[in-house]
Amino acid sequence: MSYTYIHMSYTYIHMSYTYIHISYTYIHMSYTYIHISYTYIHISYTYIHMSYTYIHMSYTYIHISYTYIHMSYTYIHISYTYIHMSYTYIHMSYTYIHMSYTYIHMSYTYIHMSYTYIHMSLYLHPHVLYLHPHVLYLHPHVLYLRRALIVFLCL
Repeated sequence: MSYTYIHMSYTYIHMSYTYIHISYTYIHMSYTYIHISYTYIHISYTYIHMSYTYIHMSYTYIHISYTYIHMSYTYIHISYTYIHMSYTYIHMSYTYIHMSYTYIHMSYTYIHMSYTYIHMSLYLHPHVLYLHPHVLYLHPHVLYLRRALIVFLCL
């Protein structure tokens, strides 16, 4: 019977060692799982950091995009301003052309009037030409021409 107890004791001791081995194995596996967990946590933090980095880069690119959009609108505004100025200068050019044609027309009118008064001076007495009211509206050079003609006719 004592052998039986001794055998049972050894059996319990063996089972105890086996349980201890199993416990160490579980502890080792727990440490392994903890290590794996920390590795996954590290990987997760790395991905989180990368995500924040990409988010920051995205905001930076969005800011750059808005800056380029603002610059584009500014250049468009400047372009429209230059276009408006160009149309204004074109309008002014047409106005000056119109004024030039008006002055040319007035010059031809004065030339025509001058020839008319010269023609009249050949048939009228110089004093009549001198007193004619339209003569007062002629260009001064035409008046000098008229006076010279009067002097010539009075000679």
